Amino acid sequence: MSSAPKTRPEASEEEEARYLQAANTVQSALDDAIALLDERRMAPGVTSDERSLITSNFENLERDLARLQSEVQAFLADQAAVIPPSSEEVASLRVIAADLDNMTEDAVRGESVLAVTTGLASAWRGIEGADSESTD
Repeated sequence: MSSAPKTRPEASEEEEARYLQAANTVQSALDDAIALLDERRMAPGVTSDERSLITSNFENLERDLARLQSEVQAFLADQAAVIPPSSEEVASLRVIAADLDNMTEDAVRGESVLAVTTGLASAWRGIEGADSESTD
């Protein structure tokens, strides 16, 4: 991980690009997970326990996505400092996101999607904006 939090003007072009790559990767994966879980919770044959698990976590995913979008907008508007991720961290996020890409609504259970998105959210929190505080 890069050392100190930086605003957009303080970040190098490479640091900004890595941050935006990481953010785009996470945003896309969260969008995919939300769509996948929404389909899954309405699918025939889903147990009530799984449906409850999906429903109880659905709002958290939507909140994580909104928070990410807000953080990126604040960074782009020079209103927030971030700790730019390393190339390795960006690659790690891409690997996690690829796990979601390999899932289809028919082939996975909600628990699987939630496990992957939890890992993704945790990895993102490790590199998210320095001004952010977790409200979980």
